[in-house]
Amino acid sequence: FNPIFNLATDIKVTLISVAKLNIGLNDMAGISAPSLSGLLAAQRALATTSHNIANVNTEGYSRQEVSYTARIGVATGSGAQGNGVDVASVERKFDDFLELSVRNNTSKYEKENAYFTKASLVSDQLAGENQGLSPVLQRFFDSVDGVANDPSSIPARTVLLAESNSLVERFNDLDDNFTSIQTEVNGKYKDIVTDINSLATNIGKINTVIASSGDNASGDMLDQRDSLIRTLSEYVDVTVLETNDSQSNIYVGNGQPLVNGGSVSTFTSQVADEDPAKLSISLTTSSGNSIAIDDNLTGGILGGLKDFESEVLDVAKNSLGRIASGLSESFNDQHKLGLDLNGTAGVNFFSAPTGNVFSKTGNTGGSASITIATATDLSISDYTLTFNGANSYTLKKLSDDTTTAIDTGGVSPFTTAEIDGFTLDITSGAVAGDSFLVKPTYSSGGNIGLNLTNVSQVAAAGPIKTGTASDANGRLTNTGTGEITSATVTSVANLPLAADIVMTFDSAANTLTLVPDPNADGPLSYTPATESGGKSFTILGGVTFTVSGTPADGDSFDVGNNTNAKGDNLNTLSMSKLRTTSLFDGSSTTYQEAYSDIVSTVGGLTQQSKSDSAAQLSILDNAQVKRDELSGVNLDEEAANLLKFQQAYQANARAVSIADSLFQTLLQSVG
Repeated sequence: FNPIFNLATDIKVTLISVAKLNIGLNDMAGISAPSLSGLLAAQRALATTSHNIANVNTEGYSRQEVSYTARIGVATGSGAQGNGVDVASVERKFDDFLELSVRNNTSKYEKENAYFTKASLVSDQLAGENQGLSPVLQRFFDSVDGVANDPSSIPARTVLLAESNSLVERFNDLDDNFTSIQTEVNGKYKDIVTDINSLATNIGKINTVIASSGDNASGDMLDQRDSLIRTLSEYVDVTVLETNDSQSNIYVGNGQPLVNGGSVSTFTSQVADEDPAKLSISLTTSSGNSIAIDDNLTGGILGGLKDFESEVLDVAKNSLGRIASGLSESFNDQHKLGLDLNGTAGVNFFSAPTGNVFSKTGNTGGSASITIATATDLSISDYTLTFNGANSYTLKKLSDDTTTAIDTGGVSPFTTAEIDGFTLDITSGAVAGDSFLVKPTYSSGGNIGLNLTNVSQVAAAGPIKTGTASDANGRLTNTGTGEITSATVTSVANLPLAADIVMTFDSAANTLTLVPDPNADGPLSYTPATESGGKSFTILGGVTFTVSGTPADGDSFDVGNNTNAKGDNLNTLSMSKLRTTSLFDGSSTTYQEAYSDIVSTVGGLTQQSKSDSAAQLSILDNAQVKRDELSGVNLDEEAANLLKFQQAYQANARAVSIADSLFQTLLQSVG
């Protein structure tokens, strides 16, 4: 009996020990399992914090943060017991609105800055003491005055030719500089196109990876894509639409797709269809369709350069060309009215600039050319000439879109009436839709040249001499007080005279009789009683003088060819007056005023763009600050997080250690 009793006692003791051990194990699990989950969570938080710190200087990096969820508790006889923690996700601290603000303001700033950078180059060229036109234009007319003061002086004439050459060279240099700036802009277009295509390709690749990753796409990859899109916005304004699978579709212009998922369109640059001096930008889609987007590019460096071209560079170049054309025409016209040192009629002082007409690429046929008719009536605009079919053309002024209808009547070549200072010669052969770009003044600053090669060619003298009657010894024979001024000549169509004209006063008829009268201008009515203060007359279609005083009956005045041109300065005086003569803009603007208008216009645009650029930079900085407040890495905050997560890790590790110690004690107690 005793052995059986002892066995039963041992079994009972063993069962009690097992029950105690089971209870102890459950208690240990209630301590160790939550602590182990907390240990892993703290470890993940430490790794994420370290990742943030490592990327503190990474451009476009968004701070990451661990998100936790509590595990479902375990039911016990005395209630639910906590079961620890799970890492729900590692979140990217990011806000779509803040990113959109940074991207949009980046595009706006880069546009203004690109515009200002290039506009300031043009402004400096125009207004600079050593580059601008005003100083040399002033010296040129000063040298004209020098010849007027001493028309027979060889040194004075030499200075005039030297200053004339300097003036021409300044026109040429300014035009060359503007052409160089256009070349730089074209080069920039090519570089930007290459960069945009590279960015778009990389964005498309990341889109593909993100789509295949589903919800597991890393924040770092999303940051990389957003950084590429932000860089893209530096070049051109973009619209970004997020798809359900987290891909970013990017559109430019008027909604043309640049990136659609993993499909990427390509930017291309090519010589503009109508203007060989410029490049145009087009978009070739992944399906091979080419879309012209020049007129739809806004924002970014591309938008800024496009606006700079049309608002500053073209205006400056055309305005300079208009002054060159106007100066050449008006100065030539006056110079040809005079006589040079040899008594020969003056020739063109400057070589006259010409306009340009360019056929659009793809035109079927036909042609057009331009002739400058009245240079001072030219505008600073370019034009397009479009064939409508039949005999109809439309000429559109690009500065204000006004149009002029042209009907050739089937004549080829057909010369138009004068339009804004020029005429067009149109040759048949075009088909409906063919067009031409007309640029009346664009290259004139580079085309003007000095035509004179010798100081003797300066036509300083007037072709006509006037005076009162005198005898063979040069003594005046008139008995009255009548006087005649020097003649101003505006046309030499009826010159030189075959014989001197003698104008004799008839006091009974109050007339001046002309003998001979080759142009049938006489008799000239002159009443001393009411007109002795001076009355102007024009004869011979362009010879003007004034008679004043009271001539006696039979007194006469002579109008004849100038046979002693060496000491005469009449034509030089007329050339000098061109300095202050209003010739442009409906005879309201002088040469200097026209140039000052360019300087003022370009300078104003440059200053405005400078202010806009500075203001936009401030807005961009504020947007970046707001984004960084959310997404940027703060080292002080991360350092505090390191301590917090380190303490959490140590505390959880301590709890695990305690659970292990208790478990060992329990094992010993039931051993």
